[in-house]
Amino acid sequence: MTDRALPFLAALLLAGCSYSFSNPAEDLRAGQVAGRVLADRLASGTPSAFGGVSVSLKGSTFSQVTHDTGRFTLLPLPPGRHTLLFRSSAVWALERDVDIGFGRDGQPEGVALGDVVLRYSAAVAGTATLPPAATSAIEGVVVDEGTGQTAVLSGGAFRFPALNLGVHAFKIAVRDPFALPQPVQFVGGPILLTLGDADQQLEKLLAPLPLHLAAGQGRIRFRIASVGLPVDPAAVTVTGLPVGTPAAPDSNGDVDVTVPEGVYGIGLVPPATATGASPPVLATAVVLDGLLADLGTLYVVLDSAVVAAQASCVSDQDCAGTPCTTGLCSSWNPPPAAPADTPWCDTGTATACSVGQACQVPGGFTGACLGGVVRLGTCLQCGTCCTPDGISTLCAVPGAGGC
Repeated sequence: MTDRALPFLAALLLAGCSYSFSNPAEDLRAGQVAGRVLADRLASGTPSAFGGVSVSLKGSTFSQVTHDTGRFTLLPLPPGRHTLLFRSSAVWALERDVDIGFGRDGQPEGVALGDVVLRYSAAVAGTATLPPAATSAIEGVVVDEGTGQTAVLSGGAFRFPALNLGVHAFKIAVRDPFALPQPVQFVGGPILLTLGDADQQLEKLLAPLPLHLAAGQGRIRFRIASVGLPVDPAAVTVTGLPVGTPAAPDSNGDVDVTVPEGVYGIGLVPPATATGASPPVLATAVVLDGLLADLGTLYVVLDSAVVAAQASCVSDQDCAGTPCTTGLCSSWNPPPAAPADTPWCDTGTATACSVGQACQVPGGFTGACLGGVVRLGTCLQCGTCCTPDGISTLCAVPGAGGC
């Protein structure tokens, strides 16, 4: 083959791609992940660009909504495997793993995912029972270890309205703060479930799960990583573990500790965080006797990296008509997004959300059912707003829910 033939062959190969990120207006920076979200919303057999989809990095507070063109750019990620969560209302959900490697220049490679086609989600519901001698009400939390999503266990029942297809592992924990002589916890699981194509838009009912008194020990494992700034993992404070539990990461940022059975909300506090600040819970773990709760990677994220990712563009169309200059929207503010692992709440249940959160649904209806149909909402921290469906902006206002 001659040297002259090489450019011609390269052109033919590129022409065969359905979607390319070789646009000269965009050069992926080290560790960036870019893609375009599509969905067959009209059931025509032809997926089209889907704007307003929540794209989240599991184990972080980062989330954004896709442009009208369906395009998104994820903030620069460190080398390793990362999990992206996609969600739109309670209809569409997808989980996607991304591997970031090192390029020849020693920097993390950028990854162009091309077209990411959403799938219909499935609902999963179940019940749990306490031992006969227990007197506590059945109120607690259910964790899907696969996606990091949580659901409230209320009255002995729980429901995940929108889970992606794939493998899920459910664990349950119930606190009894009134037990004497000291508070106790009950735990159960794991329940393993694989959702396939035939489960789309349907609801799966799990067999009742008996809970037992938390008495054994298990492990929690996760890795600490930083995005947008260099942070020494050894200088990061881990919150949510029992007092006295050593949580110093190793040279790779890994934490692997043995703790009593129960539920733990894990957060990270970087060195620059003001003293007394309340860190967000990045992952909820239910620990069972003899088992490992693997939380994957938990991230310390710099705000400037988030802004740059949300404003990334390849054309003015990505910026709602405002100029796209050197790969960034010059005067465009992306709508606030609810992370894809934000708990759904049944607005007819008073205990749907945690303390300091309010259950909000599109249209301003709070804590009510319409026409006998339970409205699903989003658990929002007080004082925050989000766009859970890419259309309606919700805000947790004082006096609503737990605010």
